[in-house]
Amino acid sequence: MPDAVLRRVAQTGGVVMVTFVVGYLNEQCREWMDGLFAAEAAIDAPTDSPQWREERLVWARANPAPALRGR
Repeated sequence: MPDAVLRRVAQTGGVVMVTFVVGYLNEQCREWMDGLFAAEAAIDAPTDSPQWREERLVWARANPAPALRGR
């Protein structure tokens, strides 16, 4: 967000909200996050189990998150 816009927001008492959820950044990230959620849902183990964590890790290693511009 440009500094001029931030100054205007401050002058009017507005609020700027920032998300740290990768799926909201662009379409490629949204598609990746959808894939992650689908992979998590397909794991046949409790979410607090070592098996679930391991299967999720295997998926994440095979499907790295998209690179973001400016990073």
